[in-house]
Amino acid sequence: MTNGIVYRILNRTAYTNTGLASGQTSEIVLARNLDLLSYRVGILVVRVHSINLASNTGAKYEVILKPEDPSSDEPDVDYVGSAVATVTLDTATTAPALLLAITSTEFPHIGRVTLKATQGASQTTHVCAISADLVLKP
Repeated sequence: MTNGIVYRILNRTAYTNTGLASGQTSEIVLARNLDLLSYRVGILVVRVHSINLASNTGAKYEVILKPEDPSSDEPDVDYVGSAVATVTLDTATTAPALLLAITSTEFPHIGRVTLKATQGASQTTHVCAISADLVLKP
C-alpha cells in the first residue's frame, strides 16, 4: 500500500482579474482528471507568493477541489460535483502565506482543481501569484 502522493497542481503563476462587474465571478480549470481512486483524504495546499486585492470588499480568489466523472457516452458534457475542499484568498490574506484545506467528505475516483475569482464591491483590478499541490492519503 502506498503512503500517499503529491500532485503538483500549479507552479508559481500570477493571475490578474480585471473587467468583471461587481460580484461577478470567473473560474478556470487548473487540473482535471486527477486519479483519486486509491485515496480517502485530500489536502489542498496553496502558497500565496503575492496578493493585491486593493481593499476591495468581497474580492477573493478560491482554489477549489471538486469531484468530476467524465462520460465516454457524452464527452462534451461536464459532470462536476460540489466543492470538497476550498482555499480562500481574500482582503485579509497577506503574502507570503501557506493555506490548507482538508477535504470535507470522501470524494469519487476523479477530481479537478479550479481557480475562481470574484470581483468585490468595486470594479478594480486585483492580482495574486500562487502555487498549489494536492496531497492525497489512503
